Amino acid sequence: MAADDLQSIQKISVVIHPDLPERLEVFAEKLSLFPQGCFVLVQDDDAVLGYAFAHPWWLNDIPKLDDFLFRLPSSPDCLLIHDVTVLAQGRGHGASRTLQSWQKTEASLILCSCPFTIHTFIGLAWDFGS
Repeated sequence: MAADDLQSIQKISVVIHPDLPERLEVFAEKLSLFPQGCFVLVQDDDAVLGYAFAHPWWLNDIPKLDDFLFRLPSSPDCLLIHDVTVLAQGRGHGASRTLQSWQKTEASLILCSCPFTIHTFIGLAWDFGS
């Protein structure tokens, strides 16, 4: 994900989550704080079809939606998946499976010996295809 993708991400967010708006600046902060947890799903023509935001955080202390984090915890105990959003035309190709694999690896690197835990803000359904 790059800063140039944020406009497309916000447009997708409005389509998928019309009642859960987030400001462009909030997306930008997540990208600046933990770029290795920010992904876009792109089509061959570079059209953005989806995105994901995840970052280290504290278990049972979920940040408010559309609010700034300001900093990441120095001793996180979970990898918080803030959002995974894929437009209909991007589903069914295994992208979520690849993302889930990365998240497990990243969580183990961040947490070392801590238990692996994922928390989400919104309903999250992994699309494993049919």
